[in-house]
Amino acid sequence: MSLSSSNPQASAPKVTRSRTSKVARIAREIVDLVERTDGPVPLNRIDDQVSGFRALHGRSWSYFMRRNPGEAVFWNGMTKAGYMALRQVLNGREVALQLVNTLPYLIENVRLLDPDWQPAVLLPVRAANINGPYWAFRVPPAMAPQMMSGWAGDDRYRPLIPQPVRVTADDFCTA
Repeated sequence: MSLSSSNPQASAPKVTRSRTSKVARIAREIVDLVERTDGPVPLNRIDDQVSGFRALHGRSWSYFMRRNPGEAVFWNGMTKAGYMALRQVLNGREVALQLVNTLPYLIENVRLLDPDWQPAVLLPVRAANINGPYWAFRVPPAMAPQMMSGWAGDDRYRPLIPQPVRVTADDFCTA
């Protein structure tokens, strides 16, 4: 008796369901870690503490945004499921994104290797003070009016009233 299937499509729904549940689990763990921390979470901590996020070998994925000129890389070396989970929690506004300088990563002994790297941390979404077209953002309160009237002043960005969190990364933001 042969255990192989003559229908190669028969296992496709299982693979899709498995990947979807893995992405959902990773996304839940990212949000749980950020909520538990109640403050900024550098992406290297997600690498270390969320199983299945980091690509240990083989193909890996990067999360980036287009910027004139070129692109800014937020994080690389993720599994496809890790990439999809990060995308899900950012696009779904389950966490807030705060762009920072390299200091939070240097404090954690992270080596800076990618010249296009834009350091960022994740915060509980309630810390966000700007709702952008793609993500919820946190910027230092003094920078919010400048951001809203500057490059973000195209009506796709709305101010939010942030709720308290234990700490933010406002002191690590670049102007």
